Parts: sequence; C-alpha cells; structure tokens
Amino acid sequence: MKRLTVDDIPEAIELLKNGGVFVYPTETSYGLGCDATNLAAVERIYTIKGRPETKALSVILPSFEAATKYVYLRTYSRRLAEHYWPGPFTLVAEKLPDSILSPHCTSKNRHAMRVSSHPVATALAVGAGVPIIATSANVSGAQDIFTVADILATYEGAVNQPDAYLDYGDLPVVPPTTIVSVRVEGINVLRQGGLVIREVW
Repeated sequence: MKRLTVDDIPEAIELLKNGGVFVYPTETSYGLGCDATNLAAVERIYTIKGRPETKALSVILPSFEAATKYVYLRTYSRRLAEHYWPGPFTLVAEKLPDSILSPHCTSKNRHAMRVSSHPVATALAVGAGVPIIATSANVSGAQDIFTVADILATYEGAVNQPDAYLDYGDLPVVPPTTIVSVRVEGINVLRQGGLVIREVW
C-alpha cells in the first residue's frame, strides 16, 4: 500500500478516478472506498474485505444535489437529508431507474447514501465528481479501524490489499453512522449509531 497524506489528496483523487481502492478517513472511522460507478473497483472491495456479496454497500455523495441523480428524494426523505447532511446519517431511498451506481450499491431497489461531514471524505467525493464507496476499512467481522497502526496491521502483507491509505492520524473512537429508511408508516431505523434521528415532518 502507498501512504498518502492530506497533501496528496489530488493524487488520491486521480487514484479514485483510475479505479483504485484506498483507505480514507470519515467522521466515524477509517473507510474503504473507490468510485461507486466502477464495477471492477467495487468488486475489489468485496475481495479485500472478505465481504459477502449479498451485503450491499453504501456511498458518500459529493453533495446533497448529487442524491437526486441516484434516488427519489421524496418529501420526508428530503427533509431528513436537509436536516442531517452533512453528517453521520445514512439515508436509504428508492433508486432511480437510470442510476449508474454499481449494482452492489443496491438492495431491494434502494441505495444507501450520505453526505460526509469529514473534510477529507468530502474532498475526495467532490474532487472525483462521483459517489465513493463508504464501508468500514476492517476485514469483515473484525473491529472498525480508527488508527494507522490498525490499518497497517490489517493489510500489510495481505494477499488482497488496497492500493493506498490516506494517513489522517488516529481518529476518535465514535459510534458508526445511523442508517434510516423512510416508509409510509414512518422512520425505520436500520442501525442506531451515534446520531439520534427525530422525525422532521
């Protein structure tokens, strides 16, 4: 793996545009990402993590407006997104028929997405101009990764490893994102993270 720093964000963006897979900091933990529209790169995520292909992946969007390219933002979903983005809030919404996100980002005809509040994650998505995969950098079944030492311990010497990691130092240990789906009957909290969601009707 190549080590990158915040000074190397342009290089990380080029890596992303060219199908690379890398570890990067988010507001919750270190994540493993790639261009979410690049099927080959997304499939490498599953191999690197040892993740079951039946488990869909979520994405970080470049902006709030980008969501309308991939999902239907109906009234209640839009209000939640407007209220909680950017932040550790993942919204699950019905995908548009012409969404170009990898099929691995779809579960039950829905996409899971957020706008990140972390400056590096945001810079990567904005710079690349596409959603980036947002899954924890740990190997499936292991603890989330918050330190550079854990990144190296996880991947150095591994047969399948990311192309690079963006060293942002040690991150604070915080809960994961809260994942919410909006149904006719109201909010369905799929995973309760550190953010407590309230109805914003």
